Amino acid sequence: MFSSYSFLSFQRNERAWQASTIVSSFLAFVLCELYAPRSGLLLDKSEQVVSVILVFVYSLLAFGLAVQALVGRLFRVNMKLRELAERDVLTGLPNRRKVLNEALAIFNEALESSSACSFAIIDFDHFKRVNDSYGHEAGDLVLQKGAEAMSICLRKHDKIGRYGGEEFVIIMPNTDGSEAMSKMELLRASIESLNIVSSHGIRIPVTVSIGVASMSKETAIFEDVLALADKALYKAKKAGRNKVFR
Repeated sequence: MFSSYSFLSFQRNERAWQASTIVSSFLAFVLCELYAPRSGLLLDKSEQVVSVILVFVYSLLAFGLAVQALVGRLFRVNMKLRELAERDVLTGLPNRRKVLNEALAIFNEALESSSACSFAIIDFDHFKRVNDSYGHEAGDLVLQKGAEAMSICLRKHDKIGRYGGEEFVIIMPNTDGSEAMSKMELLRASIESLNIVSSHGIRIPVTVSIGVASMSKETAIFEDVLALADKALYKAKKAGRNKVFR
């Protein structure tokens, strides 16, 4: 039974555990055969009852351990699939659905506690031009390096995710508008100072435009704050890009 379920309970990278389980089961069987009594094989009724109970308990234990191992494997696989479903493959950051769910949860918490909370939308300037001039591989590199730089600039309890294309969303709990503007200005400068070099040895200039919005009496729902941040982003682009607006 152990040998059978070992093929279901272990993954490919757990071959050592699978092999040890099979070998252990085989050795246990061999030991039982070698050291089993050669006489007195006929059991009386009381011994038969004890034997049946012991066999049942052992079988139940073996089946339970095998099922537990199988359930554990399924749980790990489901967790991995969930993580993949919530992660952006290119940058490793939470994807649009994940970051918006986090933003909504943080917004509701801030609304209930009447605490400050700010949001920002970041857009890489002239990203299409980067793809056209240096290739899509270079564009991917810009997004990856930019995502790393943004993550470094944020606090542990801040949230960031890829909103779509070259846009990213940042949620800053317990942060008022002026503090959020200062943080995003530092982030903008950090992105501008990045030294990103293409595979052909060409340095790629990178800047971002950022729109910031904070919770207020006018923002009754989360979508209101996001709309304000989007309007601020449009102002930053209209003002010449590589700017932070609120």
